[in-house]
Amino acid sequence: MKYIDDPFQFNHDSAGPFFHIERWEKQFSGLIAGISTRTSGISKKIDKPLNMNPFMENIGINWKSWSCANQVHGTEVGIVQHNSPMNQPLGEMDGLITSEKGILLTALFADCVPLFFLDPEKEVIGLAHAGWRGTVKNMAGKMVREMTNHFQSKPDQIRAVIGPSIGICCYEVSDEVVEAVYSILSTDREDQWNIKKENGKCHINLQEINHLIMLKEGILPHHIEVTSYCTSCQNSLFYSYRKEKGTTGRQVAFMGWQE
Repeated sequence: MKYIDDPFQFNHDSAGPFFHIERWEKQFSGLIAGISTRTSGISKKIDKPLNMNPFMENIGINWKSWSCANQVHGTEVGIVQHNSPMNQPLGEMDGLITSEKGILLTALFADCVPLFFLDPEKEVIGLAHAGWRGTVKNMAGKMVREMTNHFQSKPDQIRAVIGPSIGICCYEVSDEVVEAVYSILSTDREDQWNIKKENGKCHINLQEINHLIMLKEGILPHHIEVTSYCTSCQNSLFYSYRKEKGTTGRQVAFMGWQE
């Protein structure tokens, strides 16, 4: 399945298939951004990590320049520089930002929401992991403020893309989750993120919730793009923690500037 207007477009080459943010890569020279699929790497078992080295080397940044974090569903953000440790978790954090070329920001996903940020004026990029806990703790807002505080980015100059995650079609949640969403959004456009089911449960739209948060933080509406892909519905393309009942792999989202 292909969504013509989707920010993520499918690419298949010798390193394996992946999705890339085509418009950004065409518009901003040297930028690399996208997310892998469940067949992008090499792994003999579903619960073993994929060997992503050939894949990453093919996209234009050496695998030795990878940066990653120990994701804990929080809102800590790390500023990554060339003197930061590479190829090992930088600590417990769910957001990474850099302004330096030759560094590849990465994060792992299997239903949670990948958030990509770009300030083309300052050449600052950011990548964040937002499950429901990170979303209601305002992970998106924290990324905007860190870009503003550390790099003098202006919210109205920041661009954002919201990546493949579990969609409202498949994400049934408890009252606890709904109440947590209310705490950050109140009843703003509730019809777009919260629908009732006959059994009393709700489905929520994590992508749209992050979209609304970004708007509240000052990112302009036409600077935000949202994917149409649901990791649970398109399970042949993506890993889905919920669909596969916890026994699954992970997609790797990536973003960097080529040197």
